Amino acid sequence: MIEHRGRYSYLHPDRQKRITERALGTRYGKEHLEQTFLHKDPLAILYVRFHLRLVVNLQTNVKAMQTQLAQHRSDLRILNDQIRYTGQYYANKEVYSQFSNAKYKGNYRKEHEKEIQKYEEARDWLKSFYQDGKMTSLKTLALQKEKLQQQIASEKGALSSLKEKLKDLVKEERAYGSH
Repeated sequence: MIEHRGRYSYLHPDRQKRITERALGTRYGKEHLEQTFLHKDPLAILYVRFHLRLVVNLQTNVKAMQTQLAQHRSDLRILNDQIRYTGQYYANKEVYSQFSNAKYKGNYRKEHEKEIQKYEEARDWLKSFYQDGKMTSLKTLALQKEKLQQQIASEKGALSSLKEKLKDLVKEERAYGSH
């Protein structure tokens, strides 16, 4: 713990950066702690130290879980694109094959413009995504999506639980501070 510009900041052993009293709440402010220490209540001092560690740990865990959840949501968006373009590719592949073999390509393209355009869009996206040329099957993509969705749901539940624990600590802090 250090004092800087009339405020305390704390360095948790598992962190690189200090956390300010503002981020932790009024119970970690200079005025409150000095009052606690002036009364020389050893239990209060132990409580403050224990509580600080819990709050910092929970805040660190919440941030880490939010980052992980954001990454998994991003992965899901990419996976959805893979599924969409793979489906679009296979759905229009036969029309494009017939177009490639057509005697009068101009006429065939006019008749099947949307399908050909969708095939070419999907083909180009897939080529840029699968640079080695090896596409993942729709069945495998669907399984990956289901697994990722379950992971996201689980992480949302865990994150919600951590946030509740953090709220409970804040309530406990307020109740303790009123004694």
